[in-house]
Amino acid sequence: MTSAATGTPAPNDPRNPNDPAHRPGGLGADPGPGRPLTIGWVVDVQRDFMEPEGRLYVRHLGDPTDEGAAAVRARIVEAVEWLRARCDVMVFTGDWHGLDDEEID
Repeated sequence: MTSAATGTPAPNDPRNPNDPAHRPGGLGADPGPGRPLTIGWVVDVQRDFMEPEGRLYVRHLGDPTDEGAAAVRARIVEAVEWLRARCDVMVFTGDWHGLDDEEID
């Protein structure tokens, strides 16, 4: 699919070099001149929040039937795989607290 006016590939055309999903070289490859880098940003997806044994496991404390963060694990993995395939750079953040912080009891 090309634009009739310019003869260039349409945004969703697999031949479009500006679509990071079709960039030769994969993650970290030079996107080429004129195209900004894309960043995949994953925030606070860490063991303490995501696993039931974690000290700060995310769940509804008043609902014993709530599966918590474990219920979305597969979707997060899917989202990260999607980002890795389409982004030039991946950034993963993590929260940190000292043992004397209020969040740690």
